[in-house]
Amino acid sequence: MKTDEPSMQLLTALAQRLRSDPQFMAQVLAVYQREEQLDDAALARSLGTAPEMMTRLALCRRPDAHAPDFTEQVRALADYTLIDEARLARVLQRVDQLAEADALPHSFRARLLAGVRTALAALAPARVSWLAGAVCLVFFAVTGVLLWRVYHRTSAPNIAQQRPQPTATLPVPAGQRSPAPNDTTAPHRSEPVASASPPRRVSASRPATVIAKIDLEDYPVLREAGAAGGEGAKAIQLAPARARLLLRLPESSASGWYRMSVVDESGRTVATTRARSVGGQRLSASLDLRGVAEKSYRLRLARAGEAPDDYPLSISRSKMLREK
Repeated sequence: MKTDEPSMQLLTALAQRLRSDPQFMAQVLAVYQREEQLDDAALARSLGTAPEMMTRLALCRRPDAHAPDFTEQVRALADYTLIDEARLARVLQRVDQLAEADALPHSFRARLLAGVRTALAALAPARVSWLAGAVCLVFFAVTGVLLWRVYHRTSAPNIAQQRPQPTATLPVPAGQRSPAPNDTTAPHRSEPVASASPPRRVSASRPATVIAKIDLEDYPVLREAGAAGGEGAKAIQLAPARARLLLRLPESSASGWYRMSVVDESGRTVATTRARSVGGQRLSASLDLRGVAEKSYRLRLARAGEAPDDYPLSISRSKMLREK
């Protein structure tokens, strides 16, 4: 399929223009990338996300570190961009420390330099030995090192310290080998990714979200009413959990709002959501499939004023076990 290059170029150009605006995450990412000497791919890997999500993150507003709901702002930003909130908080704190170091009062520096010049002027008439001058220079160097350590001390993010994140595990049916206690749940994907990201740690207080990247042109369109899926047809595989679907739409699709639903064989809707596609190329939406029975369904995609398209869908917990 053709990629919507004009739209992506406009979004990327906008993110580049915001790299100098401290109100947006584009500036935070630019400072962190420059400080850590990372390229775009390495920056995406350090945040544990796909490269296509970095433009979305760059266009978001930067959380206010002085706001009382700063933790909630970071959590909402992490959920929107599918990034672990502890990693995101670590990047924000590192950039704030660099800003505080750069904001060292100019008057303090001026007073320090004036004191050194006064000491040198007082020592010059006495014609002290070169050893006294060397001691003065050593004092100045030690003072500078101590100041640098004070304003560049790194510490663990407050969010990561205050909110421990034990790993959530999923129930394993009888006969299956249970995973090791320290195993983490890796994000679900329907197709392989070029560069593997570190597994995302899931907080026990929030249910796990699996990510599925689906190219709809790989699956047949079912327009007949009745059965949930065609006999022997290739079906989309999903697990009964919270799912984040990243769909690649057919080439003839149009932009606008779509309704995505999971329909059983009797035509009853068991899960539904709405999402907007910009350019008619991609669609991103979340579906809560927890509690949905394990059997065959249809994934229905409908746009206002147009006939819906149904695709074969299979909900199975064995898909989740295979990913583990």
